[in-house]
Amino acid sequence: MKRQPGSTFKPVFDYGPAIENSKWSTAHQINDHEITYSNGQSISNWDHQYHGMLSIRTALQWSYNIPALLTLQEVGMDKAQNFAENLGITFNNNKVYESYAIGSNTVNPLELAGAYSAFGNNGEYNTPHFVRKVVYPDGRVVNLTPKPKRVMHDYTAYLVTDMLRTVVKSGTGKTANVLGLDVAGKTGTTNFDSKTRVQYGYPSGSVNDSWFAGYTPQYTMAVWTGYTKNGPGNYMDGNTTKISHQMFKAMLEAFGTDQSSFQQPSDVYQVNNELFIKGANPEEAPPVTKNNKDKPFDIDGNKEDIKHKQKEEKHKQQEENKYKQKEEKHKQQEEKKHKQKEEKHKQQEEKKHKQ
Repeated sequence: MKRQPGSTFKPVFDYGPAIENSKWSTAHQINDHEITYSNGQSISNWDHQYHGMLSIRTALQWSYNIPALLTLQEVGMDKAQNFAENLGITFNNNKVYESYAIGSNTVNPLELAGAYSAFGNNGEYNTPHFVRKVVYPDGRVVNLTPKPKRVMHDYTAYLVTDMLRTVVKSGTGKTANVLGLDVAGKTGTTNFDSKTRVQYGYPSGSVNDSWFAGYTPQYTMAVWTGYTKNGPGNYMDGNTTKISHQMFKAMLEAFGTDQSSFQQPSDVYQVNNELFIKGANPEEAPPVTKNNKDKPFDIDGNKEDIKHKQKEEKHKQQEENKYKQKEEKHKQQEEKKHKQKEEKHKQQEEKKHKQ
């Protein structure tokens, strides 16, 4: 079974390749503004708004589409394809398209879990497998475990992991967080085209696929929920889009025992809440001011960074409020629909009783 992965593909096809090939920091700035695909087709964010300059951490945290496409366009399709293929992803006819930036291609859960496991394994990819070894009656042992393959630098794996931590701690993936475990992960949904919505009477905002892909130092999981065929009532909306998140969480709560944390590599350093790679281009380094020109790796107190941090924090708060308002509005709509349905059923029962 192969389905469109939606935004779970952004670390694989956009941000992972950007960090690997250009040593982007998690603070790398992108201008989220009105653009189109190269062929002129429109693209929008899920909230149908533009957010101006923001970091790739924030863009991934709130799963904005436009920064993902801009990242892919800057990295280049060839590098993105090569990075994804090294993670076990295959593409039909060996062709890729810009829309893959937001996951319009197809994968199966095993492929996606295999790709994500490389981020959690310091950049080493292990081909997903079900049998590790065969032991014969005479004691002979045949080892079937594939050998690990280095597919990215350890700094790429760690920067992606740290941004995906933010997704789970304070972004679109909060439902999947597990207390006491170091969890990194990404949400993903796909929508129906207008023709299908009209044909089956699906409400606007209904979802075709809902994913959660994530990992801890112990386990990697990719959960897909949806319907294999379109038909009346075969859609998700509201809380049903969170079932994949809840399944991921339930599985980790049941089987996750390793409370260790992902370890920061020696070639990565932190300034405030952002991560930077040693030896990166100067434009990817933190801003140097009078206070830190002699100690570029220790600039927690300089004014420029404080100002930047405050701006990021303000934007983060605004997005969290917006997300909460959207969730609350949907909840009220669902309650209203349920109440109307109950009332209608009650009236029908009373009518039957009178007859």
